[in-house]
Amino acid sequence: MKRSPALLSAIVLIGLLAIAQTKTGTRDQGEINNLAICFEDAWNRHDIQTLSALVAEAVDFITVGGGWLKNRKEFEEHHARTHQVQFKDERIDDQKKSHQIHKA
Repeated sequence: MKRSPALLSAIVLIGLLAIAQTKTGTRDQGEINNLAICFEDAWNRHDIQTLSALVAEAVDFITVGGGWLKNRKEFEEHHARTHQVQFKDERIDDQKKSHQIHKA
């Protein structure tokens, strides 16, 4: 049985890509967990500037009330307002400390 060098190369390449994707996925998972911890910490301290720095400038954020915040400025203004009244005594207490990547 003659083996094609191209086929063997493709199999090796697919294996290497799978290993690289797994390593990247692990790193991404760690970064997501770290982001969630930073978000929780900023929320619990009611540090709106730090909280806002964690989102993209062009963030699309849906509030618990269904409002749509379309950028970082709206995100910061909304949370500054709600943390003075509605969320002033609220804390995130995430016992799970694990956040998963959900693929579409």
